[in-house]
This record gives sequence, structure tokens and C-alpha cells, in this order.
Amino acid sequence: MNISATSAKIVLVNNGTVLTGSAPTGSQIIDFVGYGSTNTTEGSSAPALTNTTAIFRRSGGCSDSNNNSADFTTGSPAPRTSRSQLAPCFVEASPLISAAAVVNAASFEAGPIAAGQVLTIFGSGVGPDQLATLELTPDRQSITKTLGGTRVLFDGVAVPMLYSLAGQVSAIAPFGISGRRTIDLQVEYNGRSSNRVTLEVQPTAPGIFTMDASGKGVGAILNEDYQPNGAGRPARRGDVIILYATGAGETDPASIDGMIVTGIGRQVQPIGLKIAGVEAEILYAGPAPGLVSGVIQVNARVPFGIPTGLQAIELIAGGKKSRVGVQVSVVEE
Repeated sequence: MNISATSAKIVLVNNGTVLTGSAPTGSQIIDFVGYGSTNTTEGSSAPALTNTTAIFRRSGGCSDSNNNSADFTTGSPAPRTSRSQLAPCFVEASPLISAAAVVNAASFEAGPIAAGQVLTIFGSGVGPDQLATLELTPDRQSITKTLGGTRVLFDGVAVPMLYSLAGQVSAIAPFGISGRRTIDLQVEYNGRSSNRVTLEVQPTAPGIFTMDASGKGVGAILNEDYQPNGAGRPARRGDVIILYATGAGETDPASIDGMIVTGIGRQVQPIGLKIAGVEAEILYAGPAPGLVSGVIQVNARVPFGIPTGLQAIELIAGGKKSRVGVQVSVVEE
């Protein structure tokens, strides 16, 4: 083919239909590369060429992020034919995880897990390159146990999932592990299973969700007017706040794995809350209506007499304390 050495676009199609227009689209297009100053590319264009250079797909022919500038590099021509050895692009490695990388999704603390705890699992090859987020079952009463080709298995049984990505996934520990001392966990992606890790189980492992999802800073807390708490929206002393957490263990009535909560209940383990080191009056501690089972809601009154500004807030569930570093903003009543 006599194409431009400096700037052009080449389309790989799966049929003989002639493409039209400067930016063709359609299901027949398998791949697309534009180089130089062409007006159409996947992402940004691949580098410009000369009469003596060529572009090559990176990673030995295996890089395909749908961004031509990231996927191609220049070099001396090295033609390949149908007799050339195929690059092993589609030999997927099995997912790899470790017990130390299984953490509380609210606090990002590693350690023992609890029944119903929302977990984040870090690893390699555990999910798709593009983020897959929570999906509801057809009856819209639960969340699914598969996302983006990923499943999280406790003793071989799949559990509800919140999101899936190549380097991390989030799932909810089954309530049925209550009373166990240990449980085995695996991650499965596209039918390939990870190594098996053994996790310690305890009645509670509390963590408070935070606004920036870092495990520290201002908590995922609503003020009495249901507006998010923060330095610009403090709660008054004596007001009721609502915070969200996980890892508080069993509930009464018993929670169902993955169900969207429609009623109220209570945590079986005793729940306490301290703000600036002072005990807060708890008005409700149980499943969070409208959210998935495993997330708990705590309604509590901000104690009178505590300092104003950003103050430490600590959840105690069954005698276990949440991570230090979570805060609530307080102002005078």
C-alpha cells in the first residue's frame, strides 16, 4: 500500500464493506491507528514517521489501551508475516493476593475481619482494566456477586461485590462467618483463581467511612439537616449526627448478604461513640436503610461542652475501636 510516511490512519475491519468519512465508526472496526498529524486517532496520535522509520505496538505487540500515542513507538522497519511467532498477548496470569492486603474498606486497616464487613482487596490481575461498579440483581433487592468478570470467594462461595478493578476489588464478608476463627479467601477473574489466603475472624472490626475515602480526615457524617459535615458545615453541640461505618458484626434481625436494607435493626455487639474523647448519646446503631447490608448507620448526639472545630470521633463495637484520625466538625450550640 502506498500510504504517507509522515501522517495517515489505518483501520482494521472484519468485513469488506468500504468505510466512509474522515472518522469512520461501526461494529466492523476491530482496531484503528492514526499517526502523525492525522485528524482521527484512538486517543492521541502515534508518532510521525519518515521514509525510513516504522511504528510498533509496545509490549512486544501486546499494548492496546485504545490510545495510539501510548500504544505505539517508532523504530527501524522489521516486517512480520503470517509465519512470524505470535506474541503471547492473551496468556493471562492468575490473580495474586495476600492476607496483608485485605483491608477494612472504611479505614484501610488490615487485620481480623468481621461478619458483614465491607472489604477492599488489593492484588494483581484481580479485575478488569476499566472500573466495574456495583450492579443490582434483576429484582433490584440485592447487589450482584460478579462484577467485570470478578468474583470474591469465601471458602469457595461467592459474596456480594461493590466494585472491581485490575489492582483492587471491594466485596462484603458473609454474615455466616460469625463465630468462625478463620476463613479462606480467593479472588477469581475471568475463570482464573488466585492463591488462597487465610483470614482471622473476630466479632467486630469497626471502621468509619470518610468523605475522601482515605480512612482519615472528616468522616462520612451527615448533620441534623442531612447536609454533609465538614469544616464549612459543622454540627452544633447537642445536635444529632448520622455517621456510616462497617465491621460492627451481626445484626438483629439477622442481615442477608448483599440485600439492600429496607428496615431498621440493631447491632448485636454493644456500640459506643466518642467525640473529643467524650461519650456521645447513641439514638440508633444498626443497618443503614437504603444501603447494602454490611454498612451500619449510627445516629448520635454531639456532647455538650466539648471543644469546637475538627474533633476526633471514635466508634467502639464490641470493645474494638475504630482507626484514629477520623474527625467531625463541631461548633457552639
